Amino acid sequence: MDRGPRRGVRSRKEARTGKEEKNRQAREALILEHQGIVETQARRLHQSSFSHIPLEDLQQDGQIGLIQGIDSYDPAQSKGLPLTVWLRFKIRGAVIDRHRRRHYRNETSDQLDTDERVDGPTHSDLVAKADRVRILRQVLNLLAPRERLALQTYLSGITLREAAAKLGITESATCLLRQRARTQAAVLLGAAGITSQGAV
Repeated sequence: MDRGPRRGVRSRKEARTGKEEKNRQAREALILEHQGIVETQARRLHQSSFSHIPLEDLQQDGQIGLIQGIDSYDPAQSKGLPLTVWLRFKIRGAVIDRHRRRHYRNETSDQLDTDERVDGPTHSDLVAKADRVRILRQVLNLLAPRERLALQTYLSGITLREAAAKLGITESATCLLRQRARTQAAVLLGAAGITSQGAV
């Protein structure tokens, strides 16, 4: 009896299993390698906005962000954004978002209904706007210093010539630097579920 095809199927299955195991090991290695980022970001948030929350809780939420960041990072789509920058953003975002949702979940639906009946911005509108501002600031802080300055000159509306003078480089180099900064910021904003149109 010819068992060649059966052996071939088994060999392909074993190859897939071996590849999956290597991917799993590589993923676990990345998680272990970047534990320091989780601890650093959790500690900074604990010292600033979340001092009322146990550090261990912040670290646990940061672990979720780390895993999500590793699983979602795509070098081909990162536009030159380093993995460590991506992970810092995802970790901070996971911690902040988790505790923001916990906070607002404690508000009653009656309060939200009242907001909807008044004229002008509702509570939900103000929260959403504050979130966008917070995330944009976070994105700026994660960019390299020169990219951050280039993006700030763009957002402030100053001319290309003025921006070049401020950066100490040519106008063409400033244009390229601005574009790179906008592209990297758009990647991070997209990860947060915010369209970059009108933001950067």
